[in-house]
Amino acid sequence: MSFLDTIGKNMESFLRFNGEKFLRFQNLITNTSVRRVVNAIPLLLCVNEKRLPGYIDGNVPLGISRYEPDDETVKYLRGRFHLTSRPEIRMKDPFIEMLAVMGSVGTIAYTKESDFDYWACIDSRNTDQSSLDNFRKKVEAVQNWARGEIKTDVHLFINDVEKIRHNIFADEEQAFGSTIGAVLKDEFFRSSIIIAGKIPFWWVVPRFTTDREYEDMLDRVPEEMRKKNFVDLGNLYEISKEDFLGAALFQLIKSLGNPFKSILKIGVLEKYLFSQGETILLSQKVKQNILGGNLDNRVLDPYILMFEEVYDFYESFMEEKKLLKILRQNLYLKINPQLSKYIALKNNQNLPYKVAVMFKYVKNWGWPLKEIQVLDNFDNWDYNEIISFWNQVKKFMLLSYQKIAKELPSLDYAKKIPESDFKLLSRKIRTHFSSEPNKIDNYISFKDIPYETVLYIEPVNRSIDEQQWRLFKRDTSSDEKFVSTTLRIDSDLVKLLTWCAVNEIFNPQFSRVKLQSGYCRINQNHVVEILTGMHSLFSLNGISVKNEHLLKPAFIAASMVLLNFNMENEERIRSIHHIYKTSWGESYIETHAGFDRIACILERVLRDAAGLKLPYEQCCAVHSPASYKKHYKEIETLFRESYEFIVLEKRLSSRRIISHIGDCYCTVLIGDGAPKVCVFNDRLSMLNAVSMSPQKETAHRFVGDDPGVLILSDLYRIRRSNSIMLVREDRKGAVVIHCINEKGNLFSFIRPPAAAEEVMMNCYGLCGKAIRRVNELAGINRIREDIQVYSLSVDKFDNREIKNQTRWCEETYLMHYREKTRLRAVIKQGEDGENRYSIVFPGNGRSEFLAIDRIPQLFRTLRQKGVAYPRYICDIEFKNAKSRDAEMGSTSYLHEKYKLELLIENSLR
Repeated sequence: MSFLDTIGKNMESFLRFNGEKFLRFQNLITNTSVRRVVNAIPLLLCVNEKRLPGYIDGNVPLGISRYEPDDETVKYLRGRFHLTSRPEIRMKDPFIEMLAVMGSVGTIAYTKESDFDYWACIDSRNTDQSSLDNFRKKVEAVQNWARGEIKTDVHLFINDVEKIRHNIFADEEQAFGSTIGAVLKDEFFRSSIIIAGKIPFWWVVPRFTTDREYEDMLDRVPEEMRKKNFVDLGNLYEISKEDFLGAALFQLIKSLGNPFKSILKIGVLEKYLFSQGETILLSQKVKQNILGGNLDNRVLDPYILMFEEVYDFYESFMEEKKLLKILRQNLYLKINPQLSKYIALKNNQNLPYKVAVMFKYVKNWGWPLKEIQVLDNFDNWDYNEIISFWNQVKKFMLLSYQKIAKELPSLDYAKKIPESDFKLLSRKIRTHFSSEPNKIDNYISFKDIPYETVLYIEPVNRSIDEQQWRLFKRDTSSDEKFVSTTLRIDSDLVKLLTWCAVNEIFNPQFSRVKLQSGYCRINQNHVVEILTGMHSLFSLNGISVKNEHLLKPAFIAASMVLLNFNMENEERIRSIHHIYKTSWGESYIETHAGFDRIACILERVLRDAAGLKLPYEQCCAVHSPASYKKHYKEIETLFRESYEFIVLEKRLSSRRIISHIGDCYCTVLIGDGAPKVCVFNDRLSMLNAVSMSPQKETAHRFVGDDPGVLILSDLYRIRRSNSIMLVREDRKGAVVIHCINEKGNLFSFIRPPAAAEEVMMNCYGLCGKAIRRVNELAGINRIREDIQVYSLSVDKFDNREIKNQTRWCEETYLMHYREKTRLRAVIKQGEDGENRYSIVFPGNGRSEFLAIDRIPQLFRTLRQKGVAYPRYICDIEFKNAKSRDAEMGSTSYLHEKYKLELLIENSLR
């Protein structure tokens, strides 16, 4: 037989194999509507009509090689979208070389919830970027339409054939690089179904063809025959143990949380790594059978092939037979054939495919009916039974990981797999299997969709003082009477709700909750609202765990703050539940008593959110029994405003929020470091703290309707840019001289009412001198020399009045204060980088240069000697002003004045 005859015969064998798989793929989709939508996908990729899904305005590449739509699909689309004529598909120069589907479709593991994962293989070398972008938009539009129609995930991955040749795939994660590519190609060859297009040339070359032989054979095929029939996805000859190791780690990571996939995939790779003698790739075994004319179930169904290969491998050496049983149970639970319902029909020739296959397996395993019934009732196992089973699954997987870890020293893995990938692996294993205080446990489910349609919650009184909550569902195997299955019991109802939402047992679209609150009188609507909010924030699909995040310390990715749960009429914050999910995919719940923890939680949320910068609704929520009440509304508003201003705002590097919540004032600041949240018992303490923490340049936002906050909001609203403003605010028992400088910093000098004028004039004089000194420096934005001065008064109804006092201040200063001598300070930098201070007294007496902590003692000594001196600093001089001083503008002068006067005041007490 000639070379071309062999290629032709092998092509016929593959087409027969692929035809059988395609027929099974069609037959297993029992829902006619789903099948019609799925079969319409390739046709939609060949047309671009406005009435049809996937229409893109502009030039878009179309067509699938060798594709011809069937009449039923054409008829469906014409009727569905009211087309007057048959859609004209692109036949000339089709863009897609091959369209294939992978995954559980067409296999024993297919269920109505299974995803549809397609690979559209293209050659983009002769396509401009604009057309390629349009093609991606079209693919996404078709994908979204199909998802919406069948209510199941549909993925259309675009793979460039040139990249596939080098083992780089569109759905490949970043971790482990291209080392896993060959293993993915092995999986693709043995499990994919070609829906339309050319045949991968690999299928028609003999087994164990080397890369060089593969290229020689490809060159020997006539160009016309090659272009018409084959797509070159590259050869697959052998895979090194180092590549297998990388793939083993990758597969273990990717399948964590899915017991069947975890065990099955790690088993295949363990077989590749540790089998004695030569290990043959599964795709090579499939090819051997195809070319030999054998199309039994092991060849046609990749799930069966994988399971039997893994089972035989483990059976050959595993001593602990209980763990081997776990493998059989995992297969049964994943397939979920419900054999106990078909016992009377087990010899019937027309049984569903998965039922017929599983009957053969359980017969070989010698399972009694009782064991089958127990597994058929897995959905109704209680929590303890599930945990016991899950512990066995974890033991199985950890043994596999330990075995791989022992193999590492003998493999030259360092050249193939970077250290970061092993860190990634260990962290994913840790997050999935570790137990920690306050951590929400994972729930094991073999269903693609874990939610329950009806959930019941009731109190369980264990004693007079001890109460627990039970989450349960109805036993679906009981038709006549209500038999319940306990899902979980917890003493904390909020923790129980969190566990339910995080593990997606509750889904707001499909689940109903029936709450029996007993003597607690819990609001069911509020419980459902909380569950819905948790599902939105914490569901598995809501937060993507990225490998880049696993290589860094974990941070909070989403938070819910639950205030006063089940305390509808409470006027103070008595309890706080902080529920959060980390960037490593772990969920936690912390319980706090008292208002003071609000600041800590907000600070942590803002700090961790800075790395993601997602919209507020995607990563934070505050829930309360009555959100309209003032003390709840203040907290929710503070969280939202702080998030949007501190995390999302980008205009200035430094931003500060000033707010009032409860009986306290609160500031939120982001400067050079992480966000900082502080709470103060009174306004003056808050003003002092703000004055002591100026920034290079600061934007402010004022939140709430507290009069003290509104005053500051008014002042910042009337200030001019690049200028200094002074405002006198008279308060009971004190006067506050506010100074807002050109950098947006606030300095509030709090003094006795009798000293109001002297303090104002002193500030005015120092600001004028600071402006002149700053403006003399080169390379700075000059400060306006005219200082604004205002007085502010508040009546008993909290009405505020601001009067311009600039002219009065100018005249008073010139006439009575300009020539007065007051304290001055000269500041220079010491050898240690810290400032040293020399205080200049009236009459030009001066101190030596002192560290700042020695200033109070200087004034205490003078006081003991009976020396009278002014209390206020009227001028500051910096020796050798540097670029930082220029950047800070007048801030350095005002900040030093504030600090020194505070020390002087303290020394007099």
